[in-house]
Amino acid sequence: VVFWWLLRNYLLTGVLFFHLMPGFHFLNYFAAEVDSKAKKCSYLESKNRLLKEWDDMILTLEKKEGVKIDDVKRYKMAWDLSIKNLKKTPFLAIRQASLNIFKTIFGLYSAYLLRKVYFPNYNAKTSFYNKLKQFLFPKTSNKFIRFLIYLEIVLLTFFLFGFFASIIYSFFDKIFLCQILKILPLVVMLLLLTFGSGVARLRLPIEPFLIIFSFNFWINFFSKYKKVL
Repeated sequence: VVFWWLLRNYLLTGVLFFHLMPGFHFLNYFAAEVDSKAKKCSYLESKNRLLKEWDDMILTLEKKEGVKIDDVKRYKMAWDLSIKNLKKTPFLAIRQASLNIFKTIFGLYSAYLLRKVYFPNYNAKTSFYNKLKQFLFPKTSNKFIRFLIYLEIVLLTFFLFGFFASIIYSFFDKIFLCQILKILPLVVMLLLLTFGSGVARLRLPIEPFLIIFSFNFWINFFSKYKKVL
């Protein structure tokens, strides 16, 4: 479906892309976060340094060519600068990518509501236990938001458990295995694409599949006669 759009962009610019912003986002978020861990400094310091380096690269090229650089080249330069920095610390990049995918899978939509009343102040010394504690026991007096958070945790656990249980069950049912293998590559691909920024909303494209296969497992688990898929 999107092939023709990619082909159009490539024929017009000589660069393969869906839209212009990935280069900037990749530099501003993923590359800066990995750089901050590599240099043991704050994320803000790394972000400002990389963005300044990007601006300097643009100014240098504009002086050399004598014309203003268009957005396509600017964001392509941001992408190239990101890759250049990530290659210096490949293991940290892989670790951060894995963490972002983990955040996509287990992140909560209700966190967006929580940010309006309380945003956790994490720093380099914040342990995983403290992050988990703030995640499960949010510091807000709003009972409705607390209810939404715990409801979402229960529902997400219900859907994820059912989905993973369906995958395990498929090894004992060849017909069901063929069905789940048709969709699993797409689910994995959509999750892998979130390695640059792990947030709950990036899970939206795969949630219909989570719900369908999860309900299939639970209905079959509690029913002796009916098979959904």
